[in-house]
Amino acid sequence: MKTFKKIIVVILTIININLLTATVLSYNFKEVFVNGIIKATMKSSITSTLFKAPNVNINKNATSTRDLVTTDDAQINKIIESDEVQNLATDYVDKTLSSIDDPDEINNIDFEGDAINYIKDNKDEIEKSTGVTITDDMLDKVAEKMKENNVNGLVRNKVKEASNNITPEQRKLIKWYNKFVSQKTRNIFITIIIVSLILILLLQKSFTKWIKNIGITSLISGIEIVAVAFISSYVIENVLSAVSFNTKPLLKYGGIFSISGLIILIIGCILGAITKKKTVK
Repeated sequence: MKTFKKIIVVILTIININLLTATVLSYNFKEVFVNGIIKATMKSSITSTLFKAPNVNINKNATSTRDLVTTDDAQINKIIESDEVQNLATDYVDKTLSSIDDPDEINNIDFEGDAINYIKDNKDEIEKSTGVTITDDMLDKVAEKMKENNVNGLVRNKVKEASNNITPEQRKLIKWYNKFVSQKTRNIFITIIIVSLILILLLQKSFTKWIKNIGITSLISGIEIVAVAFISSYVIENVLSAVSFNTKPLLKYGGIFSISGLIILIIGCILGAITKKKTVK
């Protein structure tokens, strides 16, 4: 019976390790892909159409969204590179990916209104991070210019084009991506992890062993996340010859989980030693 319980605990631990890794990947995939293949490619496609002026340069070899668009105006460049504007751009790439599953979402796109409202809502943050003063007159001129150029129509057409031109294999990959980063999937992963931890505690009937198990799970998962980051980066950059793969988020959380796991494991061992001494006495 003890052997059977140990086997169940090992199986549950392996499940937890991989689900913890999957959860971290799910929460960080969007940030990873901002500077990765899908989003850099699609954002380049959308932005190339929106900006035709002589003073705007589209960098086709961009490895991140920040160096994708530049202008002759240093102040405009600061605004384009700000986190707030980058977040808006990322949101629209997300809409492109979402339109694969729900084509009707394209009709709801109002880039002109969203862009102006977004800048107004984040005006203080943008001004603080860029040092550029955003006036109402400036926003009115931008809104007028976008309306004259029918930016909404351009964005919708580019989103449709990006959606329609992908291959069946890419479509499957993006559908999988949309499901993997959905909150529903994350909730399922987290629920299974919590239930597994409770089962492990009930099977082991030892708080110190349970703490050690959590430490081992976190430590191995952290190492696994770091390994995934390096392997993915190598495959994408060297085998697929694609743009740079943003490994920073995965390396960050891989390090956090590895160090946390090691600390928890040490605490578990100390508690185990203390308990053992008390039992001997």
